Amino acid sequence: MLNPASEAGATVTAGVPAPTAPVPGGQPLRGPRMVARGLLKAVRPKQWVKSVLVVAAPASAGVLLEPSVLARTAVALVAFTACAAAGYLVNDAGDVAADRRHPTKRYRPIAAGIVPVGLRAPRPWSWP
Repeated sequence: MLNPASEAGATVTAGVPAPTAPVPGGQPLRGPRMVARGLLKAVRPKQWVKSVLVVAAPASAGVLLEPSVLARTAVALVAFTACAAAGYLVNDAGDVAADRRHPTKRYRPIAAGIVPVGLRAPRPWSWP
């Protein structure tokens, strides 16, 4: 017997169906644009402001505008931001079952089923 949630088109993870909103016709609301928006929301850009602290040390030392320092600071800023975003995605994918039961976290894109839990970069060891 099929799970009723899977029959309705919802994603099921750890026995907890994703609360996807069906559109007329019974399909879950998850197109490419919706997934892209969900991914952007899932990486929490509002938290990226914290990465700007990387600029504080060279700025306070008065060397921020030197070309080599500016380039390394920019690379560090991008790296910190990417690591933070990846951390949010990994955490949300790992906690998806608990987040779906939480009163506010259930609206996060992965818990809500907007972004599939399995959506991630390909792993080299899984290549044919």
